[in-house]
Amino acid sequence: MQVYLTPLGVSQLLVVPGREVAGRVIAVEDLIPQLGPSFSEQLAEAGTWRPRFDLVQSALLARAGGPADPLVAWLWDRITESGGQVRIRELVAETGWSHRYVTTCFQRAVGLTPKAAAGVVRFERAASDLGTLPVAEVAVRHGYADQSHLTRDAVRYAGEPPATLAVSRRPTAHTALGRTPG
Repeated sequence: MQVYLTPLGVSQLLVVPGREVAGRVIAVEDLIPQLGPSFSEQLAEAGTWRPRFDLVQSALLARAGGPADPLVAWLWDRITESGGQVRIRELVAETGWSHRYVTTCFQRAVGLTPKAAAGVVRFERAASDLGTLPVAEVAVRHGYADQSHLTRDAVRYAGEPPATLAVSRRPTAHTALGRTPG
């Protein structure tokens, strides 16, 4: 079973800074030893998916730390609401804090700078449109300067150009959940 967590979910449920797990696939027992082999056995014994999901949800919620840093949560919400197209400089100005302070807080919790997180969100949204619209139109719709800029991000984040990515339709956290990035 795979569990997809938002950056804020990582810091709240796993009680580790996002920078410690960013960009990695980690076995649950490496983060939460109590959810090791015996937990896997419990999942197997559950028999069907609904009880398995309930077990996972209960185990994670039992570990939940305090609420997310309000500054980080606010930034994350603005980034995702804009599809990664918001200007980070403008968001920082709205906070009243220094750029360095805001970036440090966000990076500590999420594992990426706000600008890098916005780039990932923007690419994820664009990738969900690949194959349904011409690449140039996807680029414009998602705030890329041009098609070649989107192509560079596709190779950077997905390891392949947009046309190949569109044909492969590899699952993402959102498609695995049957949702579009939001």
